[in-house]
This record gives sequence, structure tokens and C-alpha cells, in this order.
Amino acid sequence: MSSEQPLEGSKVEVRRTADGSPTLYVPALDEHYHSQHGARQESAHIFIEAGLRPLLAAGLGQYPNGPLSILEVGLEPIRKIRKL
Repeated sequence: MSSEQPLEGSKVEVRRTADGSPTLYVPALDEHYHSQHGARQESAHIFIEAGLRPLLAAGLGQYPNGPLSILEVGLEPIRKIRKL
């Protein structure tokens, strides 16, 4: 068990981002769990701009290097996990 104490009056809110997707927000820390711009923008930045484009620029996934394989692993939505 951790000896850390929760923040006084801490709570978590669900907020809508710019693209309409939800994110968690902790008012006591003024902190969002995901980008305030939205899930689509965050995913495009992480997976395409910072992931795929540099690989393609380096010549991976192009002749003569052969195909580029991508594995995406995610979790089931929380409401499904709770049923277990």
C-alpha cells in the first residue's frame, strides 16, 4: 500500500475536448488526461506525425526494404472491463 495521501478535495470530471471526444480533468491539479484538442488530433500527432512519417522518411516500408508492419494494441472500454 502507498503512503501517499490524495489531494484535499480531489475529484475527477469528464470534459469534452475540441473535437467532441471526452477526457478526464482534475481541477485540483488543473490537469487534463488527454489533449484538450481531442482524441483525433492527439492520435494523428502521436501515430502519424511522430510515428509513421519519420519511418517513411527513413525509407522503411518502401522498396527495397519490404513492407512496414504496424501493430496497434488498445484496451476495451471501461464499461466492458468492469463486467469481468
